[in-house]
Amino acid sequence: MNRKSGSKSTKIHFYVKGESIMSRELKLKVIRAFVSKFESELEGVARSAKAAHEAATHEESKAEDSHDTRGVEASYLAGAQAARAEELKQVILEYRTMAASLDETTRPAVGTAVVGSLIQVQPLVSEDDDRAKGPPLHALIALRGGGTNVEVDGTSYSVFTPSSPIGEAVFGAAAGEDVIIESKGGNRSYRIARIT
Repeated sequence: MNRKSGSKSTKIHFYVKGESIMSRELKLKVIRAFVSKFESELEGVARSAKAAHEAATHEESKAEDSHDTRGVEASYLAGAQAARAEELKQVILEYRTMAASLDETTRPAVGTAVVGSLIQVQPLVSEDDDRAKGPPLHALIALRGGGTNVEVDGTSYSVFTPSSPIGEAVFGAAAGEDVIIESKGGNRSYRIARIT
């Protein structure tokens, strides 16, 4: 039996005793790399928002006739960029909170994929064939920031959010579980190899 996105069935695989797991230091390094990437994006968005605001309020942006919308368009752009800057500030705060929560006394039990978990997921040939299909995926589970990638120590890490198909499938799962993502293009199977 397999765990399917949105269902409760599971297929558990156990690991050889003594297998190494990702360290707390690596998790902090990955989280800090994402914070750095979001901070860089925030700087760029803030500069763009400022430039768009200046363009919207500049003398040349005054409408020359009823069909001239340069000022309005610049104003919309400035508003959207300011909103993205605020969103990035919240994402940065969440990731910094995640890093702070790595205190041994407050973190969740190791072995369950939750927000703040660093995971390694192995794509499988199919739900009936548990051979590896390609290289493993490495990810940080977070509430926001999905689609962002960083490289740490030569390994590429992505962000899985519970609102994405793979994030929903792995959220709450245990190391050794197989998860299946059902889609119109066919099911995709993964094994949760490691969780820290």
